[in-house]
Amino acid sequence: MISRLVSRLSLTALMVTLSTLAHAQATVIYSTGFEAPTFSTTATATIPNFYTGAPFTTVPGALAASPADQWGLAWEDIPGNIPQSIINYEASVNSATVQSGVVRSGTQALKVDGAVANQRLSTAFKGLPLSTVNRVYDFNFDMRVSGASAQVGQWGVTIIDQNSARIASLGFYQGILVAGSGASLYGLGPFTPIGYDNWATYKLSVNFFTNTMSVALNGFPISSMQNLPLRNDITFTSTLAGVGLGGQAPDGAPYTTTPERAYFDSFSVTSAPEPGTLAFLVLGGMLVIARRRSAKKEG
Repeated sequence: MISRLVSRLSLTALMVTLSTLAHAQATVIYSTGFEAPTFSTTATATIPNFYTGAPFTTVPGALAASPADQWGLAWEDIPGNIPQSIINYEASVNSATVQSGVVRSGTQALKVDGAVANQRLSTAFKGLPLSTVNRVYDFNFDMRVSGASAQVGQWGVTIIDQNSARIASLGFYQGILVAGSGASLYGLGPFTPIGYDNWATYKLSVNFFTNTMSVALNGFPISSMQNLPLRNDITFTSTLAGVGLGGQAPDGAPYTTTPERAYFDSFSVTSAPEPGTLAFLVLGGMLVIARRRSAKKEG
């Protein structure tokens, strides 16, 4: 009985050790709540126009005015991709601004305005050091999308490679949860409702070891969105990937001065240990226990 107790204690200790090792190997690649002093709700900056190159002053809190963070890389504000955005960008609509009116935690959060006058893209992008070599990454963020408008969009996080190919995305479209990789869109059935004007916590897990992606909402895995295939033409010319928070409107969306907008808070990217490493640790631990039990029987 004593030997059984010792074996059980050894197994328990092993499991605790493996769990500790797994957490220890998880690395925080990036984390922000868009708080001061790194991000400001009042700062402005004079920068070149996105299309003409002529200088203009950004609206208060525009990401273009934010200094580089502790990783040495500032967020880049992408306001739109057709000439109409020249007027809106300079006048009042900087697509991504830091504000304090709508937050999930802390005192500040990122606001991204929807596409205006057929702009397709309204996103804040940041380069992050990611590698496709047997790595698993978790992208976590809180998001709230404002009430429905004549101009709807798909909101959330997007990860792209050096060729601007969309590796994976996760977010919100007309009140439901959606995800995608390349041209594949997931979540259109069965639906997972979220609703407008509700904060929700999103998690996108990208596994370059199995070339799959998985999704969780408010801490619960979505059964229909587990181990979905990633596109098969991902290319990293370096280990720097682009990560965007924002939205994209469909082609031909109607003009409106009150588009949807999204708020983002508590954004983080973590790198988990590759499955093969944990499997090796588990196998090694089991062999140790087996040897101990065999030695006791022989003794």
